[in-house]
Amino acid sequence: MTVSDAVTVSIDVPKELHSKIIGHQGTTIQEITQRTHTEILVPPKESPSTTISISGEPLAVASARKRILNLVGTHSTVGDQYRALAEQALNKRNQYYEEATEAYRRGDKEQAKHLSELGHQQDEKSQQFNTVAEEQIFRERNDARNEDEIDLHYLHKDEALNRLQTKLQLFHGDKLKVITGAGHHSEHGPVLKGAVMEFLDKYHYKYTPDGEGALVVETLGRRERNEEAMPQPSWLERIVHRLCCCCGV
Repeated sequence: MTVSDAVTVSIDVPKELHSKIIGHQGTTIQEITQRTHTEILVPPKESPSTTISISGEPLAVASARKRILNLVGTHSTVGDQYRALAEQALNKRNQYYEEATEAYRRGDKEQAKHLSELGHQQDEKSQQFNTVAEEQIFRERNDARNEDEIDLHYLHKDEALNRLQTKLQLFHGDKLKVITGAGHHSEHGPVLKGAVMEFLDKYHYKYTPDGEGALVVETLGRRERNEEAMPQPSWLERIVHRLCCCCGV
């Protein structure tokens, strides 16, 4: 199973805004489908449904979804699109696993196995979409930043710590500003900030708060002392890092 497999996503758009997506005599929806190579289904005017479905390859679906959201005034990034795809795949995985459990309880082991395999496929899709989402979100938030800054905002905890670890190992400055966010949009508070602080404590980095959502980490002389303790970046990561620094990518 690869990321290029066709997917279908659904978005809820108020009925009164469907005409903006369709356009005069269907010109707008036709333009979107042709440009993104997707299939977009809008419910008939007489239908009470507000759900619009988009089908096609993941990147194409993400592009079409973004265009529609922009049309109706809800802006979204490519990273957001892939997070949405990952969440959808995760929900499908859970549904298949629940159905597999029910089939097994009924004694239908063959059906249970089939549903379990479908759930596993959706789990792989979710992981693949999250991998692409991580890369997109990180680039969206860091491409224009200085070399002595890294923005981990909106990354999952494990993703953020891996990014921070690589940055610290390749960083040659004296101080690194680490942006984590203050956790105002999280029901559990600043989870990422706490995880980053725990990571820095583990490897004996000194740091000071910089507002609610950032830390300034002292790196002078610390990188060399931690090289043996911390897993080292691969040769590919080092090359990519150097290219990004040189080209501003």
